[in-house]
Amino acid sequence: MDIFSSERFSCCNNEQIVIAILIPYYAVIIYWFWDWQMMLPFKLITAFLHEFSHAIATWLTGGNVLEMEITVTAGGATKSKGGIGWIILPAGYLGSALWGMMMVIASVDDLATFAFASAFVLSLILYIYKRRRRCHERF
Repeated sequence: MDIFSSERFSCCNNEQIVIAILIPYYAVIIYWFWDWQMMLPFKLITAFLHEFSHAIATWLTGGNVLEMEITVTAGGATKSKGGIGWIILPAGYLGSALWGMMMVIASVDDLATFAFASAFVLSLILYIYKRRRRCHERF
């Protein structure tokens, strides 16, 4: 009997089954390499998406984002004024999950992948520009 036979897995096609099997392996590999220096860009992207989700929730609930900071240690802070706190606080984790879901969905289609990657790069460029401008204003 084929490991991917329709009798065994009636819910999914072969490609979906392979992806479902590979996800736990990816999780173990990421866990194993997490403290290695080569993971720093991924950690910084994760921190950025987490803090950016707080900022989006602040804007959507009528608040103002005063400052958003991502540190080299992949930590961060978003300082805001106003907005609805009980929506803003969990937005970092919920937003990170939503961003991940959108990345997985966008990976199916080339145009969607390009659109998502473009929007992501644009948001990073805007963050860097705004952050750099604020640093020059301080000194």
